[in-house]
Amino acid sequence: MKNQSINTSSDQDRVLTTKEILKTSTEFRTLPLGSPPSPPIRMADLGRLERSGVQEHQNQAVTANKKCLTDGKNCLWVYGDDNGLVAGITKHGTNDPENILNAIADEFYVAIVSKHEPRRLVTQPKGIFVGTRV
Repeated sequence: MKNQSINTSSDQDRVLTTKEILKTSTEFRTLPLGSPPSPPIRMADLGRLERSGVQEHQNQAVTANKKCLTDGKNCLWVYGDDNGLVAGITKHGTNDPENILNAIADEFYVAIVSKHEPRRLVTQPKGIFVGTRV
């Protein structure tokens, strides 16, 4: 998704661009889409993102429930719960994780929202109307 204006809140709210949301947000969560809704993302399935150019970066901090995803330039940390399901996604520093978030949205058919502004859509799978309210 390119730098498009997205507003998933009321019309009187200021419309933020995807880039603005990514600059001000550090924590994200996924919202299942579809009917029936897409299943929760399993931490073990994150390897599927390789077909989109996103790899799991291996380092000493990585565990079964804490993974670092990278597109070769930027990275995101994905945290799992006790059941091995994705519980949250965190950006550190000045990363531009848009490509990684788009890959997650496309591969697992989920919308991604800022944890701090949950009505602000960050990204969604290709083919979904950008004005979709969450």
